[in-house]
Amino acid sequence: MGISERKEREKIELRELILLKAKEILSKEGQDQLSIRKIATAAEYSPATIYLYFKDKDEILFSLMEMGFTLMGKFLMEAISEPDPVKRIAAIGRGYVRFGIDNPDWYELMFNSEKPMNHLERCKEVWGQGLSLFELLVSTCQEVIDSRRTRGNDPHHGPPTMEQCPWTCQPGPISTTGHHRKSSSGSSGGSHAGSHHELHFYQRIIFLPFC
Repeated sequence: MGISERKEREKIELRELILLKAKEILSKEGQDQLSIRKIATAAEYSPATIYLYFKDKDEILFSLMEMGFTLMGKFLMEAISEPDPVKRIAAIGRGYVRFGIDNPDWYELMFNSEKPMNHLERCKEVWGQGLSLFELLVSTCQEVIDSRRTRGNDPHHGPPTMEQCPWTCQPGPISTTGHHRKSSSGSSGGSHAGSHHELHFYQRIIFLPFC
């Protein structure tokens, strides 16, 4: 391996280390306590080094958000491979809710934080992974609408409202469930059964218009 290749690999590894330490701080202390100085201390580098890789904290949070959507994509593999659009929406619901319940820290950052989106607006960057998952939901809803298989079969319900309903309705109840499960993680018994019922309950609420 040449010098340039080694330097490039070291840059990638350091960037990944910065994001790892930022995620650890987020999980333990929350977004309000995250700072460049704390990340630098955890990574054992100077704050100036962090700024060589990220403009500010918002960009770090945006990068973490993209990592979260990449992880969420793995929970949607069943949906992606489902040819029937109505069944695909149900699979999307299971994947989204399952991800939110299993990963409350990621979910909070991805759906309940303004800071990553502040970076997106300010720097005019492309919202990659998150946008691709949203487009999956939009296109699936459009297929269901075109096939006139929505509950009530209302022709006035077009894609601008129908696909946003499941997307925007999910964060509240799922985040509440995630915080509850996190706070009660020390309790014993019933966790698997409770998780199953939560998954089914929230999927039915969020995707009711399509089921």
